[in-house]
Amino acid sequence: MRHHHHGNEAQPQIPLEELRTKWLSSANDTLSRFQKLASDQTLSWETIVSDKVPFHVGSNKDVFITKSTTVINAPPLTLIEIIADGNRRFEYDELFDGKDNIETLQDQGPGNRITLSYTKLKSPAHMVAARDFCVITVSHYDPSTGCGLFVSNSVEHPNVPLSPNHTRAELTDTGYLLVPVNGGTATSVTYLTQMDPKGWLPTRVMNKTAKQQGQSLVKLAKYIASLPKTH
Repeated sequence: MRHHHHGNEAQPQIPLEELRTKWLSSANDTLSRFQKLASDQTLSWETIVSDKVPFHVGSNKDVFITKSTTVINAPPLTLIEIIADGNRRFEYDELFDGKDNIETLQDQGPGNRITLSYTKLKSPAHMVAARDFCVITVSHYDPSTGCGLFVSNSVEHPNVPLSPNHTRAELTDTGYLLVPVNGGTATSVTYLTQMDPKGWLPTRVMNKTAKQQGQSLVKLAKYIASLPKTH
């Protein structure tokens, strides 16, 4: 199995405060980069229909890229808060195996936060290592347009060492673009994932995982439809 430590242990550790400043300063760039990519209609995707949701798979060498879209019957701000809640993710993502919040870097109210977290995924198949991630997540809600963004990127954090039970995978600009429809009562959701799984992952398992990613959006819609209405 490949290991991608790249000699990090020998490098001088950057002070955490310096890292926090860097992460915060890159937040706006992250949001604009993700919005552009998620909205881009010119990219060539192989389209798979997963439970009636158009689901697209792109390939960039080691990076595993998927995009799926659907309409969910809830406003964008409600969706951001649900997506951010790790306990709820068990309800719609069958590979999810837990999330620990490391720290909140910025909190400007509902839908507008920058957080650091550690997430575990179950092994997708026999003899394949479970994956984990250390990510910074930027969520942004614009009340003037009703649009929302929820974007995660992998980072290295001194308080989140490599786990002997997991392969540390890498996420790049992975998350949700949320655009209000039906007068703001529903949301057009684009779910984009870009993952370098690191280590060994057979093609058949990659394909299975791709389908599960598409189905997680369907399951999220079904989960939200099952919730009691608050009005």
